[in-house]
Amino acid sequence: MKKKILIALLLVATLSALTGCYQTNTNINIGSDNENAVMQVGIGQLKKINKGYLYYDATTNIVYFWNGKISSEYSSTAPSPYYAPNGLPYKYNPSTNTLEEITLQEE
Repeated sequence: MKKKILIALLLVATLSALTGCYQTNTNINIGSDNENAVMQVGIGQLKKINKGYLYYDATTNIVYFWNGKISSEYSSTAPSPYYAPNGLPYKYNPSTNTLEEITLQEE
């Protein structure tokens, strides 16, 4: 009986180890001025900038620093926003290939 329980526990542990994480995108509804829009979020939206550790979100153009890798196998770290000297994250302009500071607009 003990062997059957041990085999069952080992089988459950093996199956748990084999069901790893995988890359997904999630659709979310965002309301803006009574209009709904669907946007994708997730690591799949990150695009690499040149040959460094900088990526940008294809939807928002916010720049992230990430020393991981985008694959379905694993991600070594989590991306974090790449901040400008003014304390806000940079935005990437794909047409000019430059990082731009976000400025606060006072009302």
